[in-house]
Amino acid sequence: MMGVQGCLRFFEEISRIPRASGHEEGIADYLTGFAAERELWFHRDGMHNVYIKKPGGPGAETLPPVVLQGHTDMVCAAEPDIRHDFLTQPLDLYVEGERLRARGTTLGADNGVAVALMLALLDDRETVYPPLECLFTSQEEIGLKGASALDPALITGRRMINLDAGPEGTFLIGAAGGLNLHMEVRTFRQVLPPGSKFFHIGVQGLQGGHSGADIGKERANAIKLLAMILAALKREKLDFTIAGIQGGAASNVIPRECSAMICLPAAESAKARELLAAVIRDMKLMFAAGEPGLCIEVKDGSLPDIAAFDLGDGAGAVLPDGVAERLINLLNLLPTGRLRMSGDFPDLVALSLNHGVIRTKPGAVELVVSLRADTAPALKTLAADISRLAACLGAENIRPADPYPAWAPKPTGELCAFMSEVFRGLRGQEPLIQAVHAGLECSVIVSLIPDMDIVAIGPDMGLYHTPDEWLDLRSFVRTQEYVSEVLRRMAGAR
Repeated sequence: MMGVQGCLRFFEEISRIPRASGHEEGIADYLTGFAAERELWFHRDGMHNVYIKKPGGPGAETLPPVVLQGHTDMVCAAEPDIRHDFLTQPLDLYVEGERLRARGTTLGADNGVAVALMLALLDDRETVYPPLECLFTSQEEIGLKGASALDPALITGRRMINLDAGPEGTFLIGAAGGLNLHMEVRTFRQVLPPGSKFFHIGVQGLQGGHSGADIGKERANAIKLLAMILAALKREKLDFTIAGIQGGAASNVIPRECSAMICLPAAESAKARELLAAVIRDMKLMFAAGEPGLCIEVKDGSLPDIAAFDLGDGAGAVLPDGVAERLINLLNLLPTGRLRMSGDFPDLVALSLNHGVIRTKPGAVELVVSLRADTAPALKTLAADISRLAACLGAENIRPADPYPAWAPKPTGELCAFMSEVFRGLRGQEPLIQAVHAGLECSVIVSLIPDMDIVAIGPDMGLYHTPDEWLDLRSFVRTQEYVSEVLRRMAGAR
């Protein structure tokens, strides 16, 4: 059997290659070069999806192919004080105990583990496997775009192991569908009277996380929390408006940071400081248990600071009072977090919404929210309801984007039964058969190839989509060993 360090070696290699979503050219070059060196069939399409096929080993040449699949791109997020160019710089890996991390940035274990595992299996010349078809897809993190562009005619296998899941010992057989809703609060800018005072309010230090897999863990949303602060100031009759607001890294990330610049008459400064101190105490008390790292900073601001919000219409302009009030109401009254639990799987969220990104731009403040649901009818209803509510609260130009289908569970699938038998033999325990409240490329692939039988697995990892992301190294190696054994058994070995 192949060396157990194969997946670790390849993970280290691909971590030197920038692979932000939408910029997969470098990793695609690496993959096609890998295949060419080993004289393996490969194809690269216009989306930088890469297909690599490996013939079956001796005696297994004519067996049905097995498809392995994962995505090459990663969410790029860094700590506020870390300057990292994800388009040019490699990740700075380090080991902490039994966990692999990246210094100050996301690790890219989501889904670098799949890329490394497939490379290790393709590189293994000792173990007899059935024919392998490895799919390395692009732009998963920004709407499953690579998978949507796959050519199903190039895929002959009808059993697929997706490697974008986990934790170890969990077999996923279903996933949520979802979409993003973009909406705007349209505005014009009014020039400030002389002597106005600015305050910069920043929320940071939250756990964040994946807007699907972590949405049921009651983690605070920085956009929502900042909106609560602004609403509390309005309740106390503080005379302020908003000069700019921005927060969030992507729609599929629970925001860790959000900031706003507020503007008020200089005579209100003392009252503002007193109210902000009281509101911050309340917020920290409310979120003390779930968000121990919460930090809310208030600093004096100035006209030049407004440039950080990219308004594009000159310093000294702010949102009119009525527009600011409408924005605050929208952010506070739109729900966020889990909305309904599943009736089929324990502890699984079935319906959710995440305030993902907010930004101030010329003429509008834009909000992007991520909706997820376990069925297509539920998603359609949620999107319609949220759109109507947002419109009632003053939002305009409400439009859906980046939809992806749900993957309906098949508890009696043959592949799941076979993989469960191998798992029991290796570990002496039953795997957990589960669905996930997240978008997986399995959903898209099943829509393209309806008779594809899929199980999604992965190693122990956590806090993905955040700079605190980690990968358990021992679990990673065990996952490689398990997948290798599944394929070896498929080739007829016992």
